[in-house]
Amino acid sequence: MNAIEGVFQGITDLKKYLNTFKHPVMGSTSMNLAYLLGGQEKARELSYRDGKLINVEQQGNVIPDIAEFVIDIRLSSPDLTTEKILNEIEKSAKDNGYEFENVKLRHQLRAWYTDLSDIEDYVELAKEATNKKIIDIEQPGKSGYLDLQMFWETTDRPKAFIFGGGEGARHINQKNT
Repeated sequence: MNAIEGVFQGITDLKKYLNTFKHPVMGSTSMNLAYLLGGQEKARELSYRDGKLINVEQQGNVIPDIAEFVIDIRLSSPDLTTEKILNEIEKSAKDNGYEFENVKLRHQLRAWYTDLSDIEDYVELAKEATNKKIIDIEQPGKSGYLDLQMFWETTDRPKAFIFGGGEGARHINQKNT
């Protein structure tokens, strides 16, 4: 069995699974396959350094028996968790005849969503502070993802929203009137 093809099958299965978690305001969860290395494993001591795959046989006449990949998933739904995602990856691997070994999780951030009705007073304060008559908060899911979410997670997820920056690069769209 080709391990690289197994990664692609797993990613395809995972995308289908993630698409079942669409938040009515935040939209769909995004996923990016950011890194993939695969080939035929040499002796374990030749293939790894510091727990990472660094060297594999790269001949055209070998069937890859190992693949390492990195994915970035930005959750949009509070119903989706890292545990559910890992279970789905493991299930896909097993169902397709592959083994899956989770080596490292970098972040385990949940969906960043505050009910819009909970921040109406703060939006009014933002309007006053910026002299804007309209601050559109109706489609926060179309504005991307900010690393400030990590701070939000460590402060017990208070009611919050962000605005500013450039067009399409923020959670709150500002309109001048």
